[in-house]
Amino acid sequence: MTEQQKTELETILGYHFKNPMLLEQAFTRSSYVNEQAQGGHPARTQSNEVLEFLGDSVLSAALAYLLVNRYGEVNDRGLTTKLAEEDFTIIKSNMSDKRALAAAIRRLGVNRYLKISRGDRNQNVLEQDSPNEDLFESIIAAVALDCGMDFPVIVETVKRLDDIDRLLTVSGDRAHAQKNPKSAVKEWCEGKHIPYTYELIAAEGPDHARTFTVRLTVSGYPSVTGSGSSKPKAEMSAAAAFLAMKEQK
Repeated sequence: MTEQQKTELETILGYHFKNPMLLEQAFTRSSYVNEQAQGGHPARTQSNEVLEFLGDSVLSAALAYLLVNRYGEVNDRGLTTKLAEEDFTIIKSNMSDKRALAAAIRRLGVNRYLKISRGDRNQNVLEQDSPNEDLFESIIAAVALDCGMDFPVIVETVKRLDDIDRLLTVSGDRAHAQKNPKSAVKEWCEGKHIPYTYELIAAEGPDHARTFTVRLTVSGYPSVTGSGSSKPKAEMSAAAAFLAMKEQK
């Protein structure tokens, strides 16, 4: 990556890197690193895979903060919010959806700086959502490490990468348009005075990519299960499965 490219990127991102190699690493795919190694010319940096892992968690915290800041208030009663935890989960999931993050990267046009292999280029991988989502998360991680995890700086970078007001509004509208399956099960069971329980039955995979499985048991009905990248998402999946089963009866 040339000095001019780094300057252009810093201008777009609104952040000046103390360690520019972190910026370069964020824009280096593993396919490029592997191709360079096979050709006997090792890349100057490692790939952005580990940055992507870190960025996923940092982005999640930043989006959660932005959500609570939009729909909540800290006052003499502590934190009061207009939405339930399930609603926050749905909106944050919409905000961090692969398509949403990929679309943000495309709007900024920064994927043109991504170092990819010839094979990736021939397969037009930049037209796919995953590499662009990975780039979004890698940029967040690079900034987070460079600024020493200065949370306000991270939040401002997230806001710079996408129009958060627009994203919050769109995601909120989508959440309200969708019936929260967990809330629907709660309302239905409580309305009929039927007991129900959620039980975590499995948590598998590495820490950065765990899959949780939850069993939902509603008295008088067969148990159903649901899976997701977090316990709340697995519970919502199980609730959706129960509602679908109930509709078929």
